[in-house]
Amino acid sequence: NHEEQHRMSISSSVYGVDASFPIHNSFTGNNAQISQALRTFGPERLDAYTDFIRGCESFYEPRGSANACIQSENDRLRLNLEQPVMMSNYTETGFKKIKLNDSLFYNLQNFWNHTLESKGGVEGIEEEYWPDGNTYTNHWVSPTRMHHVNHWHDQIWDAVEREMSQWIPQATTWSKSSLY
Repeated sequence: NHEEQHRMSISSSVYGVDASFPIHNSFTGNNAQISQALRTFGPERLDAYTDFIRGCESFYEPRGSANACIQSENDRLRLNLEQPVMMSNYTETGFKKIKLNDSLFYNLQNFWNHTLESKGGVEGIEEEYWPDGNTYTNHWVSPTRMHHVNHWHDQIWDAVEREMSQWIPQATTWSKSSLY
């Protein structure tokens, strides 16, 4: 149909961030935002986002924290705009993809396979905790799961630090972040 052809012909100058899901700008809000979202993405993407927010609110309503979904969503969008400008890139692309050494990879793969076997598959792994109203994932529809790397933590960090030191030789100290 004509509307679908129009959306398919959207130029790359219009199509990008926020194309299928809000990354920088909400699909809701004032009439101008909604009109722009409808023109660019069509009603099905706007409906999908509305369903996402309503799903969060429905999930957290029994806990009395349905309003936290909108606050979390506003924070997520704000952070998506603010955090990248605070980062320093050490390469043109801002990241470097490397392989773990064979020994560590083999050990981690065995650890993962043993975990899956002992837990009876992915479903047996503990669900990840999310604060009330958190919209970073749709965990109310598709629960996220996390299994700590426990005794492999130091070996992984040692391997990462060795690579990072080669990649960014001017760095003298490292701040470790979450590793799971």
